[in-house]
Amino acid sequence: NTDNTTITCCADDICIHSTSPDHLQRFLSSFYESASSCDLIISPGKSRIFSPRPARNLPEFTVGNNVVPLCTQYIYLGAPVQIAPSIPVRQRVHPIVQDLLARLQRRLTPLKWLTNYSAGVSIPVARTIYIAFIRSVIDYLSPALCQLSRSTLQPLEKFQNQAMRFILGCPASTRIVNMQHELRLPPLVERIYPSVTYFSIKCLYYLHLSPHYSNIIRTSLDLDAPRPQLRQGGCTLVSTVCSSIRRLNINIVAENVDHGLAPWQTPVPAISYTPVSKIDLPQIQQKRALEAIDRLSSSLNVAHHLYTDGSLQQDGSAGCAVFSPTLEPPPEGWTGHRLPKSSSSTYCELNGLLDVIISITRTRNNGLIISNNTVDHLAKAACQLDPPDADAPTPSLLCCRKMVRHAARSPTSTILRNFTRYLLVPHMLSTHDTSESHISDIVLVP
Repeated sequence: NTDNTTITCCADDICIHSTSPDHLQRFLSSFYESASSCDLIISPGKSRIFSPRPARNLPEFTVGNNVVPLCTQYIYLGAPVQIAPSIPVRQRVHPIVQDLLARLQRRLTPLKWLTNYSAGVSIPVARTIYIAFIRSVIDYLSPALCQLSRSTLQPLEKFQNQAMRFILGCPASTRIVNMQHELRLPPLVERIYPSVTYFSIKCLYYLHLSPHYSNIIRTSLDLDAPRPQLRQGGCTLVSTVCSSIRRLNINIVAENVDHGLAPWQTPVPAISYTPVSKIDLPQIQQKRALEAIDRLSSSLNVAHHLYTDGSLQQDGSAGCAVFSPTLEPPPEGWTGHRLPKSSSSTYCELNGLLDVIISITRTRNNGLIISNNTVDHLAKAACQLDPPDADAPTPSLLCCRKMVRHAARSPTSTILRNFTRYLLVPHMLSTHDTSESHISDIVLVP
């Protein structure tokens, strides 16, 4: 970077921003020489000069002996960029949305063909094709689309409604909320804004992903800090993201880059897993787990057994607990502790394992960490404890994503609840829970 030139790279796509034509040309010449010395070829045919200045006021820019042509619109990383200071009065669709709709319509044609025959693909397969082949383009462009207003994005909603009718084969009179509920597809606006909010939270967690953007978001979250100087689209993006984060009241702590001692300076625990499969009968799973426990116990001196489990309740409360019949309990007893709301089940299990490992390393004991339902009641009781304090584990990124998506879908969920009051849907549920006798994982810590 220089005072007048900034380089943005993503893989082999390079974008050079410069406020000085002379500096830009010097950089192009220097970059061409450096690339040629490494036997790298720069394609002038794929390069463009984009400037809001009139073409007559710009010199010719060259890469080697080739002149780079000027343009008024180009595609960078899949997002269209063009000179359009304002939308014409008679143009009802934003140029970016119009260009995106043209690309999506071309991708919708194969899906229409696949769903237009009696022997075509099933609804679940058609839904998967739509998500992976069509909606993924919208997800990719979410940061650019988030700079537009909700009313401007309405043509995209109409496109998704059209796609849902093709997938389900529904007439035009079918309620949109019914199709969304059947295909589990939220409105695109409710996906675009939460996706960008989650991406911003991820950048605040991992500052190395986008230091400049992270600094702008963190500064804008502080109401007393001066506002950064941004263009209109950037201001809309930052304002939308900051409003969502404040409304969710998420405490975002940046990742601690200090990971402690080097791997060769810390003891590596020996880990062993029970050789079972989910397709095995529960009796076989239990038998193999007990055999593994006996085998590992005999290989250790004074091996303590520590049981751990995590629990996630219907209301989103989460907790984990630890219990040992041979170790002396901590001063507060085997009570477990509360975890951030909307934590995933994996997050709860891993926090339980972390508590056990910390307990073993502090007391310098050998032990077997057994993850099963022995302490399930303790883990469930931990969900009712007081919310975690500032020193407790911070919410994971998955927790934050659940909170963002849940808050965004709440208006649609309210509509669905009000509508389904008048529907009678029979449910047949048959479960066979054999988890009480299942011992899943065993971890050995020296």
